[in-house]
Amino acid sequence: MDSVEQLQLIRNAHGDPALLAFATVDLAFPDIPDDDRVALRLALEAAAVPHWCDAAILAELIDDSGSLSPGQWARLKTVPVVEPFPARGVDAGNVHEASRLAIRKRLAETQRTRFIEFSARSARVFEADTRSIGRIEWIYHLLVADPERGAVELEDLDRAWSGTARHEDLAALSVTLTELDTSQMLRGRPLVRARLVVAQRRADLAGAASLGDLANQLLQAAEAIDDARLTGDAYSLVGDVAQARGDLAAAERAFTQDLTISERLAVLDPANTGWQRELAVAYSSVGDVAQDRGDLAAAEQAFTQSLAISERLAALDPANTGWQRGLAVAYSSVGVVAQARGDLAAAEQAFTQDLAIFERLAALDPANTGWQRGLAVAYSRVGIVAQDRGDLAAAEQAFTQYLAIFERLAALDPANTGWQRDLAVAYSRVGDMAQARGDLAAAEQAFTQSLAISERLAVLDPANTGWQRELAATYSSVGVVAQARGDLAAAEQAFTQDLAISERLAALDPANTGWQRDLAVTYSRVGVVAQDRGDLAAAEQAFTQSLAIFERLAALDPANTGWLGDLAVAHSRVGDVAQARGDLAAAEQAFTQYLAIFERLTALDPANTDWQRELAVAHSRVGDVARSSARGLWMKILRRLRR
Repeated sequence: MDSVEQLQLIRNAHGDPALLAFATVDLAFPDIPDDDRVALRLALEAAAVPHWCDAAILAELIDDSGSLSPGQWARLKTVPVVEPFPARGVDAGNVHEASRLAIRKRLAETQRTRFIEFSARSARVFEADTRSIGRIEWIYHLLVADPERGAVELEDLDRAWSGTARHEDLAALSVTLTELDTSQMLRGRPLVRARLVVAQRRADLAGAASLGDLANQLLQAAEAIDDARLTGDAYSLVGDVAQARGDLAAAERAFTQDLTISERLAVLDPANTGWQRELAVAYSSVGDVAQDRGDLAAAEQAFTQSLAISERLAALDPANTGWQRGLAVAYSSVGVVAQARGDLAAAEQAFTQDLAIFERLAALDPANTGWQRGLAVAYSRVGIVAQDRGDLAAAEQAFTQYLAIFERLAALDPANTGWQRDLAVAYSRVGDMAQARGDLAAAEQAFTQSLAISERLAVLDPANTGWQRELAATYSSVGVVAQARGDLAAAEQAFTQDLAISERLAALDPANTGWQRDLAVTYSRVGVVAQDRGDLAAAEQAFTQSLAIFERLAALDPANTGWLGDLAVAHSRVGDVAQARGDLAAAEQAFTQYLAIFERLTALDPANTDWQRELAVAHSRVGDVARSSARGLWMKILRRLRR
């Protein structure tokens, strides 16, 4: 082949990247027989189907006998569009991404049967490869060669890897599925399952709220396919998004639908451990939203059912790390409810079991970043309970370990925004601990580090409402420390920044009750600073705005004990200002409402120590006003008698 023929070959490609890739074979070997060049082009075509190849893989793809022409793979590796891939073996190579995708696309469009055959052979090659990279590559080809089986195997792999796979493996699976989706290689059930897996990964990294309407779109697609498990998983994702947006009613509806489906499937096949695991997760989700609504009894009931299933699964196969992790998470959920009820002994017991499991898992595979993260969160839980018990030394020790893990994770991958966010939260926890110890300098330093990370994240993606919300919370923490130091100007500045963000978020989505609550809390912070400055008018205005929001929230869901508690405290703030202004009648009215709410709450759960403490304070406030009113009345009587 002379230079004129080579130039014509390139012209004939008309810019088609697949044809240009094939042309590199002719350009690299112009002097070999035509039959050999044709065979080499066919070999390149086959090698482009998988993400990587070697002599053994290529032999399985192009020859049923498993043989390969001597030197063919060695020749192919010298073609410009093929590069070494030592991570997959000393003899491994891969076709450059752009060329590989172009060749696959051309095959799928012009020789569909042959493309599916190559995919089927590739699936058989990688089915026996138990490495994570092998599992991903097997699923990749199976979804094309046998889509329905591929969808089932992807569901099983996703369930098995949930909470157990390494960060890099989950990322690789997501990238691979996205490639199939973008290349339009999937349809129907496999497409929806693949998109659900990718969406869940995105939610894990950037927060469920980042999905926008995608979850609802996936639910509609799943319902159209009439696959119960697929539909249940889609409902679960819809619930996650609604919960992240603060729409607890919508979240509860979605999670209840998922639970109903999961219960039905579990009854149909009680021996299906995968469906049992999904049932445990569904109960946990229902418990989470019940807890957010303040219904601790419903939350405890749901978490107890989740724990019972998780304990049975873990007992069936103690070596199953996925089930062990599920058990740890179930213990953690039970502990959080116990802590919310004020039962610190039960909370500590549950968190200790959670921690013990994650310590074992992390020891099994110290490089598993998911388990390291779980271990860090477990330390955090233990630390919070210790802090609530007043054991600041134990709390500090737990928070130090918590922070150390997230510092290591963030250093491993500084571009991982999820770990950066975790690190910011860890610094915030350490700041809370320092503040509780009275070390305001250390608290300020920790909150400043948390703020720096939160500000960087918010700049990276200003539209990420989750990061904006966390930035607002960090400004609030900085303000609280400044207030404790007596620097009211710095406190006011920080709370003003918090308020500006909270107002923007609340305006973006007035139905987001979480953001509305954040706004109410921020108004209260601003009011406290104004009160400390002696500006009772500004304090009263801020507290009134806070009260108005909490009244609306409590009216939306009268059974939400958390919002009722918030409303009671808001009444108390208004009463404080009224009392400071000397308006004892208004103060008495506000404190009476404060007292009435906590009387109802303590009647609902007499064991809740936080509510009992608030009830005692409410009685004291009402008593103070009554005594002040009595003294005022007595002074009036004395003045009249003296006349």
